[in-house]
Amino acid sequence: MNKDWFTLIEKHTLAGARDKFENICGSLFKKVYPGKNGRNVEVNPGDGGIDVFIGEIGLKPIHVIQCKFFPTGLGDSQKAQIINSFKTAIESKKYEMTKWSLCIPSKLNIDENI
Repeated sequence: MNKDWFTLIEKHTLAGARDKFENICGSLFKKVYPGKNGRNVEVNPGDGGIDVFIGEIGLKPIHVIQCKFFPTGLGDSQKAQIINSFKTAIESKKYEMTKWSLCIPSKLNIDENI
């Protein structure tokens, strides 16, 4: 992981850094999709597997963005969290999804990508 991400932890604690990371991801996707409705979703166990979305939720299928701030790597627990978030998104009865993106602050090795 880039040392700049650890600066977030030093400045804002781990919980605060997670929130900042989600805000950074939301800002990035809103710039990538200008003119589209892009919104961050409040952190909540009932967030439907969405941290950020692009589109008109409830009206049209949306692009779901899941942000996972794992500063110490990607172990079995982190992989399970990602899988659970994806399952929640694809099984949602509240919205339809056209695309799902995962944002993490590091590169994945080939096995992690698979």
